[in-house]
Amino acid sequence: MLSLCLCLGVTHIIAIVAIFFLKKHNKMLHQKLQTVKNSLSILLKQLSTNIHALEKANLLIHRRVQTLQQENIELQYQAIRDPLTHIFNRRYLTNALEHALALSKRKHHNFALLLIDIDNFKIFNDTFGHPVGDRVLEKVSHTLKNHTRSYDTVGRMGGEEFLVIMPESTLTEALQCASHLRTTINLLKIAQKNISISVGIAVYPMHGNTIEALLSAADKALYQAKAAGRNCAVSADTLYEKA
Repeated sequence: MLSLCLCLGVTHIIAIVAIFFLKKHNKMLHQKLQTVKNSLSILLKQLSTNIHALEKANLLIHRRVQTLQQENIELQYQAIRDPLTHIFNRRYLTNALEHALALSKRKHHNFALLLIDIDNFKIFNDTFGHPVGDRVLEKVSHTLKNHTRSYDTVGRMGGEEFLVIMPESTLTEALQCASHLRTTINLLKIAQKNISISVGIAVYPMHGNTIEALLSAADKALYQAKAAGRNCAVSADTLYEKA
């Protein structure tokens, strides 16, 4: 009986000790878990901060990309447009001429050039000042753009000289267009003075098979128009009309 009691007593003591160590172990485990939990909480806060910073950086990058894209569009526009009149510049016209010539050769079509010069432009600048001269250039450019076909190319060669490229156009069509532009522009007035233009016309392949030859032919026709008294349109081989 005594042995049984002793045995039960030892067992009880062992159970108590086991419970003590188990509680201590659980406490330590709880502390470790709490430490891990705190560490995870700090990491999550850092991650949230980093995500917010990345989102902000991404927004800034997106805005910068949009700005650069807009600046690129503006630069592309400026590269091919005349800053005063906003029609195409000489650089663009050179490329357009090459394209028109290549297309006409491939499809065996005509295309026409109208080389246009504002008559007595120097008088506007010298008499009324450069701001008035600029208004003349703007008015003529606007009229050329609005009184040609949508697929024609209108540009400023430089100074008071302009070029119209007319795809798939015969000499007759080019002469008709030149006459219409001349009479329309002659209705314009700046500082109580009518504006007039002279036009030289060249047609591929009638007046040349290269850009250089066609521009030279149009330039000679323009010279004929000036010599004929201005305010007229002349083809590379025929005087068409005189005001």
